[in-house]
Amino acid sequence: MKKQVSAIGLLLLSGVAFAQNASVISKQIIDYQDKKGVPYATVNVKHTQNATYSNEQGIFSISCLPTDTLHFSSVGYEPTDIVASQVLNQQNILLRQATITLQEVVITNQKPQKTKSEWLGYAKRKGNSGYIGFQEAAVWIANPYKRPLPITSVRCIIEKKRNGWIAPNNPTEKGKMVKLTNEKLLVRLRFYTKDVNGFPIDEDILKQNEVAEVPTDQAFIDFDLRDLSLDLSKYGAFVALEYLGIVRQNTNEFVPYDKLTMLEKQQFHLKLVKDKKIKDDSFARDFWGKWGKAIIPGNFCFSIELEIPEE
Repeated sequence: MKKQVSAIGLLLLSGVAFAQNASVISKQIIDYQDKKGVPYATVNVKHTQNATYSNEQGIFSISCLPTDTLHFSSVGYEPTDIVASQVLNQQNILLRQATITLQEVVITNQKPQKTKSEWLGYAKRKGNSGYIGFQEAAVWIANPYKRPLPITSVRCIIEKKRNGWIAPNNPTEKGKMVKLTNEKLLVRLRFYTKDVNGFPIDEDILKQNEVAEVPTDQAFIDFDLRDLSLDLSKYGAFVALEYLGIVRQNTNEFVPYDKLTMLEKQQFHLKLVKDKKIKDDSFARDFWGKWGKAIIPGNFCFSIELEIPEE
């Protein structure tokens, strides 16, 4: 009898342990209104750095405990938190579009004011590469005009030649070199404000998903923002580039950042302008981590084009 009780006890204990084990959740995130998939939405386990992205169809996969809370967010949508055990019982994850307050348009008989364009930031093609393996990078671009001005475009410069040989991370393979395969990168543009300590605040100013596919051997990434009615504040803004993942050339499959190997993460080479006269306003972070100041002196090659009314 004692043996039978012990056996039942072991079964019960193993059942509890199994319930506490992490399981893989695979679901689709869809728009509440049109029921279409929400591409490249962020899914993360709250209070951890465990996070992933949905693919172009809004499908994601993440490992977590049933008691974990999943945070779902995407540019232009209201974020939502759902306990993992509830997510398992849902067919889809619904995200509602965020309410955008439109400014009142005043119609006058005045002639359109002449404007000129001007680039701010750091747009030198020649520079040093840095921040290999980081998932997001940002640089503060100050507004010298001290008044809000329309942003028409943004340019980011990354390392063009992403092929080559690098030293592996495994210390047991010291002296060996590993070939780095050039893949298509998927990146997203972000805009942030500054907190009291000068760090980016994790609240995106952009209300629209600006995602770009960067082909192999391409250095310039240009975003046309004319239709967004986006202004640079009188103080300035952080321009950030988020590394979403790669698009495999042989299968055209999107692989999110958290599923990449260390070598694939090192595809994200950013150009840095090194100049003693430039104040170091560059920040970087790994997936869902905290922002840290640049280790290498210099600034990322990010620049914005403004539309400035002529006096």
